[in-house]
Amino acid sequence: MPQQISESNMRISHRRGFILYIVITVLLGLAIMAFALNTFKTGAVTQLSRNVDQNRLALLAQSANAEVIAMLKSHVNLNPSSQIFTRFRSVFPTETNPNPTLPFTVDIIPVFEPQTTVQLAKVGYNLKIRSSAVLTVYRRSIYKSMSAYNGYIDIVSKAWREGAGEITMEAHERRDVRLVDLRHTLDKYALFVKNYSNDYNSTSPTPDPNPPDEYDNTIRRMIIEGVNGMGSHDISRVFIGTDNYPDCADPRKDIFFDLFYPEHKDLKGFTEIFGGNQLASFPFAPETPTSYPVFNRLFYRSKNEFTNLGGVSVNMFIKNKQVMNEYERVINLAADACKVQAGVATEPYMVAGALKDKCGRSIAKLNNPNAYSQMMCQDFYDNADGDDYSDCEEFKKLLVTCQQNWIYRWGYTDAASLWKIDLAGRAPRTITLPERYAGLSNISMGSGNYGPYMAEYREQKDGKPYNPERARVGAMQSFYGPDNDIPVLIEGKAYLRFFKIAYLDEFTATVPFVQPAPVNIRVITNTFLRKDKRDDTGSYLLEPLGVNLAPNLFGDSLMKSRAIDTLSANVLWGDKIKCYDGDGQEIEFDPLANPTSVIEKPAQPSGSNVAATRFGRAVDFKNASWNYISAQDFLDERAPGDGKLLYLDGFMYIMAGDLDLSKVTHFQGKGLIYIARGNCKLGSIERLNAKPTSDSLRIYLRQGDFIISSPDEEVFIEASLAALYDDPQGSDDPLQQGSIILNNRKLVKIYGNLLVDSLDLEVSGGSALADGGVLHIIHDPGIYNAAATLDSTELDPYHISIGPVKTSFAYRAGGEES
Repeated sequence: MPQQISESNMRISHRRGFILYIVITVLLGLAIMAFALNTFKTGAVTQLSRNVDQNRLALLAQSANAEVIAMLKSHVNLNPSSQIFTRFRSVFPTETNPNPTLPFTVDIIPVFEPQTTVQLAKVGYNLKIRSSAVLTVYRRSIYKSMSAYNGYIDIVSKAWREGAGEITMEAHERRDVRLVDLRHTLDKYALFVKNYSNDYNSTSPTPDPNPPDEYDNTIRRMIIEGVNGMGSHDISRVFIGTDNYPDCADPRKDIFFDLFYPEHKDLKGFTEIFGGNQLASFPFAPETPTSYPVFNRLFYRSKNEFTNLGGVSVNMFIKNKQVMNEYERVINLAADACKVQAGVATEPYMVAGALKDKCGRSIAKLNNPNAYSQMMCQDFYDNADGDDYSDCEEFKKLLVTCQQNWIYRWGYTDAASLWKIDLAGRAPRTITLPERYAGLSNISMGSGNYGPYMAEYREQKDGKPYNPERARVGAMQSFYGPDNDIPVLIEGKAYLRFFKIAYLDEFTATVPFVQPAPVNIRVITNTFLRKDKRDDTGSYLLEPLGVNLAPNLFGDSLMKSRAIDTLSANVLWGDKIKCYDGDGQEIEFDPLANPTSVIEKPAQPSGSNVAATRFGRAVDFKNASWNYISAQDFLDERAPGDGKLLYLDGFMYIMAGDLDLSKVTHFQGKGLIYIARGNCKLGSIERLNAKPTSDSLRIYLRQGDFIISSPDEEVFIEASLAALYDDPQGSDDPLQQGSIILNNRKLVKIYGNLLVDSLDLEVSGGSALADGGVLHIIHDPGIYNAAATLDSTELDPYHISIGPVKTSFAYRAGGEES
């Protein structure tokens, strides 16, 4: 029989089911919770792993960027064999692409695996890194003379773990770049001086302990040594300016370089001018006393009969003192003869009107028209007019005799043979005082003890000195190197100068007077007379002859003693000078062309016609690699530590000086230091690496002077020095002219070039060279041609500066790499 289920049993059964449900529910919840916790833990671990990878990859990408930057900086200026070096320089114009369109980009590093960073990355992980660098150029210099560009370089490095390419990190940074071609048209000049200087003729001698060779005694105050042994047309230029020439009446304001026999006699040009290089003297009559001074300093001598000269007539000598004196002597003798014949006492010697009265009295006493002596006196009494004897028949006979017997002699010499060039007054040398030599320099009250040449140019005209600068004679500085064997091309109104001594030689001859009598016409000195006095004096000295007296190359058609100053200073080299014109094309300049010509303006491109006053270096300040508020800021950064080593990097602009580099002894790198306002003090400074490198230093002062500031007597500067004051250009204010203050040094040697407004070597006050001091400028081939090959080393004219700071920086995560 079925067992009856009690109510209590039923309640127990229901309770058990509910508990089971609760247990199952709890277990299910716990299972869900366990599953959820496990899933959360797995995601968190994965996310954390991803974060660790990203941080690691970001760090490695940034490291790769740093490695790329380091590689760029080490290659961009120092490794010509690298693609980096070459690709950066592809920015600059070429013949096929002179003006690339901006902006443009250059793949400096298309794909690169930075090895140092990769090695670091492989410690425990197999990571991959790729880098690239792209240069963007967006601006060029506003000046055609300055090839320079602004740009920036973008460096991008991507890093990922192999097998997990979906996790990548990309680091991007940008830095400013300045690309500068440091070359300039003024690099071709060993020396460039805008303003007039009186120091191109040295006047500082060293005493010669062994007379009588008193001429070989002039120390060079300046030596220019041009480039040598480069290309066939590579030659240094020298520009000599005449701005601020002293105010004077002379319309010709030129620079004259005085020939100096001891140093120039072996130059080819010397022989071309004079036909040889041996010294000679004027010949004398056999009866000349042996004590008579001999002038043996003639480079060329010649003679011609007066009748062959042409262009001048004997009538021009009616006022010549030598001829008049001899005629007066003869007439005095005739008047005395009349008195003697009349048996009365003779009268004293007389001239001009007094002599005419004397003749009248003699005629009255003798009263014998047939007497020869009275005939001569009668001619003089009837025709003489004061000291004008031109209508006297007997005087005409004397003039004819002179015409038939005169020998014109002339020869050429140098200033140092005529004057004591080491004295301020340029006193004549003792040897030049005898009459026949004294056409240029003699001591007489009539020429202020200077001699006629000096006196004429010191004379006033129209309230101004005519031109005392012409009287500043000396001996030409050494423009052809210490051994006179290196050609340079001298530009500017620069003329070679030497001097002519001329006279009509004395003679003794019988004149066919009514009573023939011998006369002795002594030497007629052909003194110097300024050309502008021709209309005032009517002198035969200023009348052009019908013949050319010059042996070669130049014109000389005046009888007077004079300066020959119409030859280009380049003629002394004596050969065609191969060079480049302003367009960089090969040309030849022939200084021996007849007539010779000067090159008045500096070299410049076709179509330009700019005076030297406007020459300078125009810079675009936006192209500056570095900008400094003060010179001290520059020194703090560029000459750290003990300040002896200067680090250069491109175009460095300093707003204001003074810049004191006197403690700096060496420099490294390549750059232009441009000081807008201020002086620059210098001691000895040179490249750190002595072998040929592209390291070079250029210092440009826009408003300032170079000051030699060193305790050493001898200073060596290896740099291009330019001080060209451009505000205003061509100023006559000494405080607004760039120069070099030499501060009494014995030797200042510049291995580079020197470009200044004004140059003073011998001024007083200790700012110039010491007594006997030397300024020696050696044109650095690396300045002359910054792209030259020297000792098998190819120099680089460009400099690229990469900024030290990031102008932008960013990370990008994600993407895939395989």
